[in-house]
Amino acid sequence: MKTEKILLAGATGYLGQYILAVLLREEYPTRIVVRNKSKLSPALLTHPLLEVVEAEVTQPDTLQGVCKGVHKVISTVGITRQKDGLTYEQVDFQANKNLLDEALREGVRKFIYVSVFKGEAMRHIAIGAAKERFVDALKASGLDYCIIRPSVFYSYITLFFKMDKKDIIHLFGKGQYVMNPIHGEDLAEVCVAQLERYEREVNVGGAEIFTQTEMARLAFEVLHMPENISYLPDWVRRLILKMSKYFLPKSIYGAIEFFLTIMAMDAVAPMQVGKHRLKAFFESITSSADRYYLKRLKQSGEFEYSLGANAEEIKHIEEELGILLPEVYVNFLSECGSCNYGDVYINGIYKEKDSISYPIVELTKQLREDLHLSEDFIVLHYEVDEFLTLYKVSNGVRLKDAEVFEAEVYCNDKGAFEIDKPTPMFDSFEEYFEDFLDLAEED
Repeated sequence: MKTEKILLAGATGYLGQYILAVLLREEYPTRIVVRNKSKLSPALLTHPLLEVVEAEVTQPDTLQGVCKGVHKVISTVGITRQKDGLTYEQVDFQANKNLLDEALREGVRKFIYVSVFKGEAMRHIAIGAAKERFVDALKASGLDYCIIRPSVFYSYITLFFKMDKKDIIHLFGKGQYVMNPIHGEDLAEVCVAQLERYEREVNVGGAEIFTQTEMARLAFEVLHMPENISYLPDWVRRLILKMSKYFLPKSIYGAIEFFLTIMAMDAVAPMQVGKHRLKAFFESITSSADRYYLKRLKQSGEFEYSLGANAEEIKHIEEELGILLPEVYVNFLSECGSCNYGDVYINGIYKEKDSISYPIVELTKQLREDLHLSEDFIVLHYEVDEFLTLYKVSNGVRLKDAEVFEAEVYCNDKGAFEIDKPTPMFDSFEEYFEDFLDLAEED
């Protein structure tokens, strides 16, 4: 067993889970910071080398003493999509700064921070500015440090599977930009290795280099589909960035800004490592496509979900509401019925062995009556007297997928509740579901 104690922040996120597994495998005494330890698996809570501390990294008062007795810190704290009213500045910069201040106070010897490859070139966008501001603070702290700058994660490359109804992949320019994406498990090995090494910055990516066109072709190959790639001029990308800034909420725009930025740059990190291969990763996604939603929920272990619905139960929903459900939502219902993360949920069917209820029917009917909700929508989530998350449906043609909207609930001058005109949140249920999964990654 190692003698140095490690503090890992961001342990329940995508990368953090892999890093924690390596730390425990390498027998490092490890302390992790989580918002709610009841969401961890019992096996982790009872692990002899693991100490779990409940704290909010965005609230410095809760971090007092978290670095006591710690030799080195690894932080993967950061957000992909902004939620809970938090900004990149509050999380990617300030939360990490809170950890750094506590590390300095307790005499920690080294701080390892996972940033982003070519971060210096992304100071003009919100996420890049926040991350690089913390990098500046860490470098100026006087503490021994290592900045790990990974290229694009494999999880980002799944966006090549986000094809529209015509099964097409859109690229900008000529699809000529190159990158060497890296799997989280391979990156975790690099992060833990830096506990015993002395590099100040590590620019790291996967062992394979692809152009964007090559990745798109690989996706079609794995899907056994003919290639259908559309090349858009770069002014379209720039226009999307410009217009989105004014018309989209900041919580959505930040992710789009980051994605469209990395889509217009080369991202080949010089350190090329890892056992994972992109084709095998694509194949793993394809092989589990029939149970995609259930598998993704099980991967985290932090979501609750129901038993899946059968065809008769799905038909009952459609008949009660007088609509046809889009295909992807039918798949969601058939796999997991409904799901939730704490008090945030995706509405559907709640089904146990001996009972079944239809909250999607009950809530949609109630709000049709109480708030005059249009019959073009079903209610995926309702924050009582605050806002609705709505899913577009049809009563004539079964859609493959549809947009997800949000609508504010407010009290009018007569004391009655009404809803504003729904505004688009996501282009599809699949995008909405991916955003829902990020709740666990940001815990």
